[in-house]
Amino acid sequence: MSILKPRRRGGSRYMRPRSFAAQVIGDWLRDLRLIMGWTQLQVAVLMSEDIPKHVMPPETISRWELGYRVPTIRHRRKLAALYGVPLPIFNRIVRDSDLEVLRDYQERVGSS
Repeated sequence: MSILKPRRRGGSRYMRPRSFAAQVIGDWLRDLRLIMGWTQLQVAVLMSEDIPKHVMPPETISRWELGYRVPTIRHRRKLAALYGVPLPIFNRIVRDSDLEVLRDYQERVGSS
């Protein structure tokens, strides 16, 4: 018996492996959420604020952070506004040292 369980919807029968780009974006999202001190549920609720009668499940945030899914450009725009970071951060592959630049940016924005 396989440890991986088949998915219920179309496509591959198994969860797709994480691509490098999905891992990087997921790591950014997790780090940004932790810097803000939010839970995945809080992020899901904040992402759903302007959509009436719709609440994004926290599992979606988890899938993004784990790299199993990548947020759409619409979601990336909302995430950039929510975290107060420039949108291009989510559109490029970055080095770990860039996280320090992000922290500095957050401190400057928070202090002004």
